[in-house]
Amino acid sequence: MIPARVFNMMSRITIPNILKNQGAVSGYLDISNSDGTVGKLYVEDSGDSPNPVGTLVCIPGIGDIRMAYRIFANEYVKKNYRLIISDIRGFGDSSIGFTDYSSELVASDIKKIISEKKLKDNAVLVGNSLAAGSCLLVASENIPAVKGVMMFGPLVHDMLSDKVISPFTYPFLAGPWGKYFWFGFQKMLFAKRVKPEGYREHMSLVKKNFVETDATSTLARYFRATKINVENCMPKVTVPTLAIYGENDWEYISPSLEKSWLDKKFEHNPSYESHMIPNTGNYPQLESFEETLKIVEPFLKKIPFSSNNKD
Repeated sequence: MIPARVFNMMSRITIPNILKNQGAVSGYLDISNSDGTVGKLYVEDSGDSPNPVGTLVCIPGIGDIRMAYRIFANEYVKKNYRLIISDIRGFGDSSIGFTDYSSELVASDIKKIISEKKLKDNAVLVGNSLAAGSCLLVASENIPAVKGVMMFGPLVHDMLSDKVISPFTYPFLAGPWGKYFWFGFQKMLFAKRVKPEGYREHMSLVKKNFVETDATSTLARYFRATKINVENCMPKVTVPTLAIYGENDWEYISPSLEKSWLDKKFEHNPSYESHMIPNTGNYPQLESFEETLKIVEPFLKKIPFSSNNKD
């Protein structure tokens, strides 16, 4: 069990928990900042079940909340996986107390989850957008608990667009108009006319988070942080790794070129695979869940989970 001093149960949450199964728990992890202050990382945990297949640790992208995994997570709870889902630092119910933002710091948060949840084996890290790079950073350290990585719409290196717009992101996004720019852009990250179940509530809660917190300036600081260490760590990632792209993802100038770039970076890893889903944006796990499931299911079966091992 996690000590009460580490998890302060559900005292300030603004987003409804997405894990509804019996035995699910939730609360805050204390994360130390470089200046000695403490940030609060909100985590949901489906809890132990008899002989779980494995544990999926899911982190949403920047500017988003854990509702991005609402369909995916509950499906895999039914399949006897343990699900651990966190809001990424600076957003959602993890908006409290953080002072610094980067892929490396998100990676350190993931390691904190692994440690505090006492995950010794059978963990697969799942990241959307920038959080996918943080999952790679953790996997590159060859931590025994980590058996694989799954990435949805991965944002894992500094692209040309980053170099051009990075100097302007903070003054633009931190201004009063910044949140409206993000709301408009996030809508574009969904490609289909028919939105996934829960879309309206999801977007409404994102807007609420941006209005009530300093999320716009936090977003800008993430955009300004380099991802060079993510790119450099890739040759060290040897666990099974999956990348799923949406063919209509506005995060990239060309999703197909981005996929090809990552394919070359992972030529060293025989357990790497990537897929492109048509008519899909940055959220394949939401927009095209059935197609995503057909990719994820055989991938997870390739992971060498230890049998009869309680995480």
